[in-house]
Amino acid sequence: MSMRLILIGLAILALAYAQPVPEAPEVIENSNPVLEMNSEKPKLNAYQRTLFLLLPLLFPNEFYIPTTSG
Repeated sequence: MSMRLILIGLAILALAYAQPVPEAPEVIENSNPVLEMNSEKPKLNAYQRTLFLLLPLLFPNEFYIPTTSG
């Protein structure tokens, strides 16, 4: 278990301190912005979306239908 935590920690550090390759081309965005249609439903912010995605993990009996074998 501790080896897994060490590897996860190293992966996070590698992502945090990674430097771009010196010869990599830069991404230049030249496209026109897309106009979004006004929808009636408001969009969820990042916190609400994360909570919504975690609900099945927090309350599995409410979201998963038990299957019977046979």
